[in-house]
Amino acid sequence: EQLSRALAGNGLLALGTLLLVLLLTLRSGYDSAVVMATLPLAALGGVVGLRVLGLYTPQPLDLLTMIGFVMLLAMVISNGVLLVAETRHAEAAGRSLDEAIELALRERLRPITLGALTGVVGALPLAVSPGPAAAIYRGLAAVTCGGVLLSLLLTVVLVPALLRLPQAMRSLRLRRHPHPSMADASLVDAH
Repeated sequence: EQLSRALAGNGLLALGTLLLVLLLTLRSGYDSAVVMATLPLAALGGVVGLRVLGLYTPQPLDLLTMIGFVMLLAMVISNGVLLVAETRHAEAAGRSLDEAIELALRERLRPITLGALTGVVGALPLAVSPGPAAAIYRGLAAVTCGGVLLSLLLTVVLVPALLRLPQAMRSLRLRRHPHPSMADASLVDAH
């Protein structure tokens, strides 16, 4: 139990450090939050990976498996950073948000996919290898494979959607209140 608490504390410290690095790198609280939103997807993928492994062989939630979740967060965060940074770079070059997102996906999807598949292919032998020696790393490998694959699939959908969200909210607000003074008045009333 003490080990679990220490690992949970280290996980929270890692998340806080990661958020600080994202804020310094992306220079935007919203963009950092968009990237951090990919983390639950990675954790869900890690759980799915463990469940799939559990269909074939029982896997306890041991220390290496928990370390696998922490490592997974660091591996997955780079995909979101690449998409957000490329989108903002294209916007700074004068493209509209939709064009910038399309360009970012076109430019970064291949490297993101290749990086994810490399991680999965590298960890897969550990997850499926028979024998007692391989059992030590099986949970870590299952978490890595499941987390990287699911987050890859969902990140390319979630990140662009979240990047479009503020613009969609503004558009919706303007449709409800076509006159800027009415929209401003409704914002003042809401607060």
